[in-house]
Amino acid sequence: MSGFALRVTVVGGYLVLLGRASVALAAAPETATEIAPAPPPPPVDRGEMPWIERWAPERNTVDIGVLAGIWLPSPHLDIFDEDASRPDNGYLPFSDEVAGIGGRIGYFPIRFFGIEAEGVVMPTTVPVLDEREEALVWSARGQLVAQAGLWSITPFVVVGVGALGVRSDDSAVGNDTAVAGHIGAGVKFFVNRQVSLRIEARDVISSDRVDSDAAHSVEALAGVAFTIGRRPAPPPPPAAILIDTDADTVPDPEDACPNESGLVAYRGCPIPDCDDDGVADPDDTCRNVPGTPDLDGCPIPDLDGDGILDPDDACRDQAGVAGFQGCPVPDQDSDGIRDPDDACPSQAEDIDQGDKDGCPEEAEVVPDPFNGVIQGISFRLDGVGFDADGANQLNEVVALLQRTPAMRIEVSGHTDDVGGVQYNFWLSEQRAIAVKQYLVEGGVESRRIETRGAGEMEPLGSNLTPEGRALNRRIEFRILDE
Repeated sequence: MSGFALRVTVVGGYLVLLGRASVALAAAPETATEIAPAPPPPPVDRGEMPWIERWAPERNTVDIGVLAGIWLPSPHLDIFDEDASRPDNGYLPFSDEVAGIGGRIGYFPIRFFGIEAEGVVMPTTVPVLDEREEALVWSARGQLVAQAGLWSITPFVVVGVGALGVRSDDSAVGNDTAVAGHIGAGVKFFVNRQVSLRIEARDVISSDRVDSDAAHSVEALAGVAFTIGRRPAPPPPPAAILIDTDADTVPDPEDACPNESGLVAYRGCPIPDCDDDGVADPDDTCRNVPGTPDLDGCPIPDLDGDGILDPDDACRDQAGVAGFQGCPVPDQDSDGIRDPDDACPSQAEDIDQGDKDGCPEEAEVVPDPFNGVIQGISFRLDGVGFDADGANQLNEVVALLQRTPAMRIEVSGHTDDVGGVQYNFWLSEQRAIAVKQYLVEGGVESRRIETRGAGEMEPLGSNLTPEGRALNRRIEFRILDE
């Protein structure tokens, strides 16, 4: 009979359906189910775990290690070759403290339980007459280990049994072997995926040579082990295919300038040049001011600020002009008129008549009446104003001062004795200031005029008559020395 067989197979966690045509004598098609072995446990990435949990024991692991320790033998230890012809049947005590070394291998089917085998040798001596002879104590044993396999620091207890023996000359203790059990406790420190440290203390129990009680020997051990069979670390994730548009080895997701080739140190951007002077910032002493490569990115200096750069400036400490190579326009005769405009560059124009040609000229003779009282300027009682006649007189003074620009004058105000002395001083000063203001408004420089208030202290007439008091309310001019 022909038929169709359906096979269901579990492979790697997937269901695979396989069908085939078949010829069978049975009336019904055959159905087979095959279950593949369980897959191995997946890799474990312990890098993100806390250290106390990161290297906890795992199942199906093998520990191979070495150990060293101290053995404190019981004085009643029954491992010696008995000889009735010798004192105390041939018993001799071993050294009080015996160092030993050995090896260990263990298998842990689950993280909380394992079995181990150990071998240890402990060289020692025994007293023979006045000397000490060598003896080699050895131990071969197996044990069960129960441990709290949840953390990188793992407490444990052991219980085991084995052989405890000695090898020595007949003159010492001979050769003997006894059964010995042991119990103990300790702690493991898993440093990383493969390496662990271990310390423990044990009570080694064997027969007593004196009576039927057991002899107890203390043993302290320390060791290091290499673990085989841990689940491997997961493979690194496949490298992502990253785009680098500007081919500067900085991928676009990390490149602050993806379309412009740059350096890793600048997140993919070119070396900056803040002032655009062609000198990159790391080499630019003046990063915010355009300069030249010859001066490490700083501008060519102009110490005197005259716009003529120092390499072309013959007078670097004095502001000048280009026509004189950065030096000031010369004035040989120091008359204030520069040589290009001075018709007499070597002769000072000591008195300016208004022509400003730089040549000396004869000074205009100032009329004698200018020094003293200017007639026609008088003030009303207790006032600072003057009439039109006074203004006309002052206009002549303005004209004279404009013709003689080097002349400086003092304007003094005077009062009669009406009023207090302090008040009259103040009033006379105000009259002098009023005259100065008129002259300045007429075009005379203020710096050429000084004012003074004399009050009633310099009268020209008697203050007992109206005429005398009017004469005393006056303005006087005095030419000042240059």
